[in-house]
Amino acid sequence: MLAFTELHPAMMFPPLRLRAAAGTFAAVAASMALTGPAVASAPDLSPFPRAIADIRPGAVLHLRIDELRPTQPAVGYDQVYATLERYRRSPQDKFDDYCFYNGQRGVRAFDPARSRIDDPASFACKQDAPDAASPHAATLYGVVIGPGGRFYLQSGHHTAVALTSLPDGGSHVRMTVRVEENYSLMIPGAASGHEWRPNGASGCATRKGR
Repeated sequence: MLAFTELHPAMMFPPLRLRAAAGTFAAVAASMALTGPAVASAPDLSPFPRAIADIRPGAVLHLRIDELRPTQPAVGYDQVYATLERYRRSPQDKFDDYCFYNGQRGVRAFDPARSRIDDPASFACKQDAPDAASPHAATLYGVVIGPGGRFYLQSGHHTAVALTSLPDGGSHVRMTVRVEENYSLMIPGAASGHEWRPNGASGCATRKGR
């Protein structure tokens, strides 16, 4: 049996005011960016899977934070506040972390007065965004694609909250993530030997196999 949360995203990322889930696979697929976060040069992501159902485990995607659903019931806000204060004191740390979390080793160049996290063209990372074959892809935060093409963030919740809370951030900031599993075609309650349901009061994502 498979069990995943339906925890509302706004409970995990309080600054967010998320739109309703996309009604079709095409709507979600159309929102994916080929360019991703700041890159030294355009990454080779072709052929890019256009249908959510065709995305294979290991694929690297560049998704907006408001396209990600949380799988943790809470985050440590002391950690988030400490991170935001560190970024206030050292803008380089902010860009360095963003590039690092997106598999690009760190920041290569930025302008303290003009560079913004929500403007990837305003700074440059040390290397291109990783593709599925890159060894750096293994360091990316993971997502599981659930029924209806919803993306469930498996780790990186503190990072997502911090990026959303930045003066130059927001829910439209993109994170580079790696697909761990794709259950988009699973029909909850169908006679497939699997079930997809909220995990009760705990709010944590769990997977159980028979």
